[in-house]
Amino acid sequence: MATERNHRFPNFWLALLTVAAVLGLEVVIANLFLAFGADIGAGDPKYLGVISVLAFGIGISLLMGYRNINYRQLFYPAGPIAPGLLPRLLLPLLLVAWAVLLLGGEANLLVLQLAPMSAEDAKPFVQLAGSGVVSVITLCVVAPFVEEMFFRGLLLRSFMFQYRPTTAIALSALIFALAHANLYQFVGPLFLGLLSGWLYVNSRSLWPSVLVHGTYNGLVVLMVSASDLASVKPDEMTRAQPVSLLSVLLAGLMLFGGMKMIRLVLARYAGR
Repeated sequence: MATERNHRFPNFWLALLTVAAVLGLEVVIANLFLAFGADIGAGDPKYLGVISVLAFGIGISLLMGYRNINYRQLFYPAGPIAPGLLPRLLLPLLLVAWAVLLLGGEANLLVLQLAPMSAEDAKPFVQLAGSGVVSVITLCVVAPFVEEMFFRGLLLRSFMFQYRPTTAIALSALIFALAHANLYQFVGPLFLGLLSGWLYVNSRSLWPSVLVHGTYNGLVVLMVSASDLASVKPDEMTRAQPVSLLSVLLAGLMLFGGMKMIRLVLARYAGR
């Protein structure tokens, strides 16, 4: 097995610069797409998803080379997990993913009240509702792998050598949320990043984080499709709605119960 080097790279500030470099690379790739005639000026999610995956994929390759990490080490930082663990986690992962989606949605209503969304800001969300198969596959399958490899498998892994676990999880979640570069896509990813980081640290594997990320994105797609958002005019999305305390309470109970179940499953399979 390869011996990891430069395991403290990057720290928080260098991680911010690294993410900024990846976002800059997205701009370069987007311009290349435009040069070859791709219609991404209006924010076509099909192209934007592919561009993001390509940019982060390059960043992952460079960081893995610099750190001398192979894929087995990336996904299993503490060695292989016990057989049968992942199937046992599927139900609680679905529960916590749904809870985080509800909490993020309610918290975002507060953001909308403080900073109302313009019709231009709402366009990407409406376009997502009308996206095709390529966008769905990218969002629900490819993106969770790539983003978890980058933000948890590399950044959080490095932070764990430099900060206390709680601080490391919080910092990686903050960077993950900032990477979305959108005020209205900050709270949800922040909550998801906290959950994914907690799963990574407690399971000692990247797979639960990938699964909960993919489940979260899948629930977003289902919710958007069920709401028929594609037929909603952008200016109709800018109207702030009141926060539902009942939804917050329900989501909190789901999150607590799901995390309790995850802890029990992890404890049962510890050392196997």
